[in-house]
Amino acid sequence: MRLASGAGLALLLVGACRAADAQGTEASDEALTGKLNLYVYCVNQVSRQVLESVVDAPTVTDPIAERCLSNLEKGAGTRPPLVALEQAGTAYARALVAFRKDGGHGALEAADTALRHAIDEVQHTLDEHALARLEQGGGLEFHTRRVVARAEAMVKAFVAGDASIPRVMGEFLAAARALDIALANGDPETAVSGPISLLASSARNLIRHANSGSVPALVEEYNRMVGYWNMLTWRR
Repeated sequence: MRLASGAGLALLLVGACRAADAQGTEASDEALTGKLNLYVYCVNQVSRQVLESVVDAPTVTDPIAERCLSNLEKGAGTRPPLVALEQAGTAYARALVAFRKDGGHGALEAADTALRHAIDEVQHTLDEHALARLEQGGGLEFHTRRVVARAEAMVKAFVAGDASIPRVMGEFLAAARALDIALANGDPETAVSGPISLLASSARNLIRHANSGSVPALVEEYNRMVGYWNMLTWRR
């Protein structure tokens, strides 16, 4: 189910990076980040419990379902207004309520796909803003964030069987090599805590799976990379 719908890709808990020369955009992106993560919770928690379950009658635990519904209600009233995201969240909430009543997950799967698409649109904007703020310094945080963004594009292209695979694969290879070089050289201006070496190893595994063309292995490894990314803490 996860590959047929594309719903198997984990989502990043978005973190707005900090840059002294982009305070206006940074403040706007921090507001977007807070709003977006309300919706990301539902996809990472509810959808994972229901749509990736191997049992015949999947369920979602009440605390997670209630938090998701609360997040979606809060998100609709949180600035900045994002009509597409809010509408997708409303549809997801309706589908979740229906699922808890009758156990049918068809509507929830469709709502999940629509919500992921809306999240992707906002997250892409945030990723590009973050990369632009970090690119001038070219430090470790930039290279790490870029390799995760390029990995996402590559895995999605493989899942969709898209004609862009050679291009996005080349972009990911370049980003992965640059991250390895940055790790080898060190970055005295940036301190990071968390499994960054495991993230770099995951990037190398992605290269191996891309070369073999194994889509399930790519999805699994990308999800592992996202988990490592979400555990990183940057300090300047």
